[in-house]
Amino acid sequence: MQHACINLSRMIRHQATEDSRQLKRDVTENGRSEETELVSKLLRISAPEAKEIGSVLESFFGKHGPGARTANRLLSGLARSQRADIAESVIQWMHAVSAEVNLYHYNALVNAYAKTGQWVKAIDLLSALVHGKIQIDRITCGAAISACEKDGRWKTTLGLLHKMVQGAIQTDRITYSAAISACEKGNAWMAAVELLSVMVQSMVQPDTIAYSAAISACEKGEQWMEALKLLRTIVQGTVQADTITYGAAISACAKGGKWVHALELLRRMEQCELQKDRIPYNAAISACEKGCEWVKALELLSSMAQRTMQMDPIAYTAAISACEKGGEWVNALVIFSTMVGGSMEL
Repeated sequence: MQHACINLSRMIRHQATEDSRQLKRDVTENGRSEETELVSKLLRISAPEAKEIGSVLESFFGKHGPGARTANRLLSGLARSQRADIAESVIQWMHAVSAEVNLYHYNALVNAYAKTGQWVKAIDLLSALVHGKIQIDRITCGAAISACEKDGRWKTTLGLLHKMVQGAIQTDRITYSAAISACEKGNAWMAAVELLSVMVQSMVQPDTIAYSAAISACEKGEQWMEALKLLRTIVQGTVQADTITYGAAISACAKGGKWVHALELLRRMEQCELQKDRIPYNAAISACEKGCEWVKALELLSSMAQRTMQMDPIAYTAAISACEKGGEWVNALVIFSTMVGGSMEL
């Protein structure tokens, strides 16, 4: 009898715990549903103004504003929707009603700036937080770096990385990869390669994205030897090179007129059974064109057709140019007719 009572008591406590958990789940789901509805309502405002946004927010939260977590989910939703302007107004309204505004909220706003490419506003907000004695973190700096990356502001990005190191803020793979990508977009191949070295020294293992961005930076800087050196590092290590990595390296060889290296890389890429993509083939045909290797260019063009790859004017134009350099005007006309027959425009 006593044993049965104990079991019954345990069952009651277990059921009470499950009911409590379910209630929390229901409250959370309902809260998120309301926040999703609020985001949708804010996005429907044709010309968002602070006063109108404030009225909508007050109708949902009252005059005291939302709780910290609710506000964070709301701001994150606006960031995902790339509406930094509305996110700004939400934080301004929260300040006006004396609601709590913390680092998580500011991080969401910086992230919104990053998604919309507003790097100046991202940096200004970061500076304001530092001057306001608000302790920034890896997420704040990472989002600001991402904002700069989209506009190729590599010098600003390097400055942010330096501040992170000075402030003992943890740097990670995503942060470095974004910084390297900024260098690539800003045509700063030396800085990109140096950052890879810094990553390793900082015990942060570069991944495929970081290497691909650095190789692409070398390609833009016409540094085919550096690009091949980086690719060799990947192959000899544990990082898996992908189609983008090989494509950037082949493009670097193409710009350097190194058609033999380009074809070898294309062969290796096929051996790795990577997804077939026209960009590496286009680059390889371009390399053959620069090396006056019209036969190889036509072989690659034929290979693309046999693999039923989507072909574009870039491949055809490079092949035609290769034939022109080799005095093969008949083949050039045949390729041109094929391109026109496929309804492709020059």
